[in-house]
Amino acid sequence: MKSLLIRTLACTLLGFAATAKADTALNLNPAAPWLGFMNVFEIPANGGGYVFGSGWGTADLCATFSGSTLTLAVNHVGDTNAFWYTPSGQPGATGNKVCDANMYVEVNDGSLSGQTVTFSAKVINNDLLTNANYTSSIFIKDFAPDYSSSVSASIPLTSLGPVTVSLATTADPTRHVQYGFETAGPCVWVTDIGNYGTVMVTPIGPAAVSLVATLNGGGINLSFPTETGSTYTVQYKTNLEEPAWNTLTVTNGTGATAVVSDSANGSRRFYQLSIQ
Repeated sequence: MKSLLIRTLACTLLGFAATAKADTALNLNPAAPWLGFMNVFEIPANGGGYVFGSGWGTADLCATFSGSTLTLAVNHVGDTNAFWYTPSGQPGATGNKVCDANMYVEVNDGSLSGQTVTFSAKVINNDLLTNANYTSSIFIKDFAPDYSSSVSASIPLTSLGPVTVSLATTADPTRHVQYGFETAGPCVWVTDIGNYGTVMVTPIGPAAVSLVATLNGGGINLSFPTETGSTYTVQYKTNLEEPAWNTLTVTNGTGATAVVSDSANGSRRFYQLSIQ
């Protein structure tokens, strides 16, 4: 039987520039209580005026998590009325309203009051770059107690890699601080969504994880959760006094649990996981 020491190294986060020193730093977290709100506007050809806003389910925003990856798509409305589409809802129809979808977490307990708050994520895909009518951004918004006014900061998601937005919030514990993502553009018919691309974001930098070892015959299986866009290198030594680690395998993250096998029967090995 192998004698094992399972080691996990804390990952080094990808560098990014922040606009201010943060009192509270928030990272994209799939497990957070995400909410949805849709603001609807006239298209620019009809004046661009505000029409209405209401709470929507996050799936109705075309915003969905798969593991740690959040995919943001353009919006559709399942209503054939000419209010939404020209001439009416059908494949190839032109959107008659701009849908401004907000996918966000809201903090109402005053814990972010009077602080400089940062919110970070990593963009791993953005096909919307090829379509000027659609935009997606990362934001922090600080609303008055009755939502009648707000201050905000946002950064367009125009390039791949880490992105961070910062906002100095008002020192009032009754205000509402929201952070998340905003995707806007004319609504499209549901069968046409795939023609408009998506934005995909993950937590900034990979999270530190633990290796789990299980016996596999005369060998060992090493399993660990992965994130899309990160690279995982399983390394080993037969003696911790050795000057360098040996690479067992390199695995690209998919959002699923990876399983790496080592069939070195009867040997004593020490393992570590490097994440980039």
